[in-house]
Amino acid sequence: MSKRVDSQPSKTLLIWRVGGIGDLLWCTAGLPVLHRQGFAIDFCTDAGGRMVLMHNPHVRRLLPFEDERHPDGGALHVSEADRRLDLPA
Repeated sequence: MSKRVDSQPSKTLLIWRVGGIGDLLWCTAGLPVLHRQGFAIDFCTDAGGRMVLMHNPHVRRLLPFEDERHPDGGALHVSEADRRLDLPA
């Protein structure tokens, strides 16, 4: 007999993954187990990742991630607070 998962899960998991689609596919291997354990699984990912996950039945919500970087790969903006904390630009 399969265990019923409540429609209002008590546990939520947010996975933030941008970049390589291959790594994203590896992430999906554990989703059925997490879903059976009662997790609602949300993904924050870029456009390519959303294309991969849009029909995955174990993903509740896809949150867009828009990479705000300059075409040369550098950050568009570094705040004064980031500078004070000595974070890399």
